[in-house]
Amino acid sequence: MGAVILRAQTCLTCGGPLPTTGRVDRRYCKGACRTLAYRVRRRIKATRPPGPLEPAWTEPNAVVKTMLTSLAQIQARVLDFAHRLEHEEIYARAPVRTETSAALAAVSDEHHPAADTQTTLFDDLNAQAARPEADADGTPVTRGVDPTTASLPRSSPMDAATSTRSVDLAARLDEVIQQRDKLHTELLAERESRGKLDAQLKTLNKEASEAIGQLKDRQKHLQRERDALALRVQELKAQLERASQTLTTWERAGSESMEIAARSDSLQQENALLRAEVKRLRPPSADADPLVLLMVDRVKALHWLAVYETRRGVKVTGQLLPSYENEHLLATAQYQAFCARRDFYFRTRGPHQLAPSWVKEDQLLDPASEKKLCDDAQYNNRSVFNRLEWERRSAGEHP
Repeated sequence: MGAVILRAQTCLTCGGPLPTTGRVDRRYCKGACRTLAYRVRRRIKATRPPGPLEPAWTEPNAVVKTMLTSLAQIQARVLDFAHRLEHEEIYARAPVRTETSAALAAVSDEHHPAADTQTTLFDDLNAQAARPEADADGTPVTRGVDPTTASLPRSSPMDAATSTRSVDLAARLDEVIQQRDKLHTELLAERESRGKLDAQLKTLNKEASEAIGQLKDRQKHLQRERDALALRVQELKAQLERASQTLTTWERAGSESMEIAARSDSLQQENALLRAEVKRLRPPSADADPLVLLMVDRVKALHWLAVYETRRGVKVTGQLLPSYENEHLLATAQYQAFCARRDFYFRTRGPHQLAPSWVKEDQLLDPASEKKLCDDAQYNNRSVFNRLEWERRSAGEHP
């Protein structure tokens, strides 16, 4: 069933009364109020952040909140009181004896000999009360647990004794019934506690089984981890042995390398000494020998001097080359350098002039002699160049 909608009494805009006719959920008295409320909502929506717009009357004030809180507390108290009444009614209700409860009582009586004794006593009292007795006239009289049986039609001393005995038996029966009810209550409490203990025992057994299963799983996991660790230890031992062997090999190789390095250093020193000696003894190459370069210029000048002298038909004082190629020029220059060094070495000198010495015989003189020889070669080259220039001018060639 849906919620009941109450009809509003006043307009939300102007506060005037609403007409009784029309829709139940009507909130404005006329169209102008509804339009004004719509414009207000539009203005508020434009100035406020986006979100649900709720009118002020939907929010309860402090008095309403206090009333709602009090109502909730009262409802909680009423519900608690109803639960208490229900529990008291359940505990005050008499137990219903069924075949199952009788069987349970028989099983419980086996464990409670006091209850068996009381039950037997109760049965004996009922049998005595129900057994018929004869009065003086021989008429059988039935004695029961009801005390009204004491008022018999005929009054006699035997009847009085019987009535007194019936009253005593009834009192004793009431006492036994009370004791039985008390023992029954204790038995129910003990059964309830036994049920709780059985439930707790089952729970504990279940937890113990789960714990044993977890321990077994944990033991298996630990066994697997131990096996894995044993394999890892074996692998690490093998790696350590290989590393030790490698380290020994590296140490041996290091010592050999140090020996080789020391030997290499000594060989490099010897090689440097030999290179220095070879460099000292090796004559300069044709390209690096300054005297050879000077002789190359002289050979060229003498060749062209011989050419111009041949053209004029005069005596040839130059030296005509068979070919003007670099190989012939270099070979002739080297020969001229050899002749100049040899002539300079065997030249006659005064007593105060120093004699030259060979660094390499017939190929290289001492530095001072080499410098003096180069200076003489430059002077001779200038005289040859002057003669060549004069012959060129005589032949009519101008530079």
